[in-house]
Amino acid sequence: MQDITKEISERLHLGDARGVIVTNVADNSIAAAQGIEREDVITEVDGKPVTNVQSFRETLGKADPKRGVLLYLDRRPAKRSRSWKRMRRS
Repeated sequence: MQDITKEISERLHLGDARGVIVTNVADNSIAAAQGIEREDVITEVDGKPVTNVQSFRETLGKADPKRGVLLYLDRRPAKRSRSWKRMRRS
């Protein structure tokens, strides 16, 4: 995960995107199994806005691991699709 800087936003044509950018997805991880990809932008965790890595980690840390976590993703530039992912943490 990485904060979205002005440079990253310009390089990836993100405009005024808020959130964190996925910089790596480990093979065989929960994220990989859920279809999360490198350069996805995570903008919300369980309906709460994410503005930087710190807020992402804090919100994720407060989530109930038994229930799973709902992520709001913005995938660019090809599709500009948005999807919700429910992920269970171990």
